[in-house]
Amino acid sequence: MTLKTKARLKVGFGSVDKNLNDLILNTPIKDFQTFKKELRKYLRVLNEIK
Repeated sequence: MTLKTKARLKVGFGSVDKNLNDLILNTPIKDFQTFKKELRKYLRVLNEIK
């Protein structure tokens, strides 16, 4: 799915192939709430969201 998307910034889990994404968040796949929290934090830092 990552290869097919046209997103400017691709984000994924650390346990998935690291070559497919621009940003890797090393959170457990089962802990999606933490993933979302960290993703929002980094997107703000990168000025992708406000």
